[in-house]
Amino acid sequence: MNALQATLGTMARESVTFRVEAGLLASVDELARLFERDRSWVLNEAIRGYIHQQQAQLEHLDEGIAQAERGEFATQQQVDELFRQIRALP
Repeated sequence: MNALQATLGTMARESVTFRVEAGLLASVDELARLFERDRSWVLNEAIRGYIHQQQAQLEHLDEGIAQAERGEFATQQQVDELFRQIRALP
């Protein structure tokens, strides 16, 4: 058992029940089989990843709001250049 497994093994657990689309459950089961883990492990990893992603997006938005409140905006030239670069993408 590695340090991460030891730490996770000591965390308090709570049960939750929710409905999931059949196709998603099949994917969860397939990942569990491939990782040789159970459904709970896969679902916990998915939830952890979702929370991390959402928190990062909220932090990014907060920083953007703070920049706007400080009057830090892109110039028209910077915006035009960004769109030129986007249009040049394959």
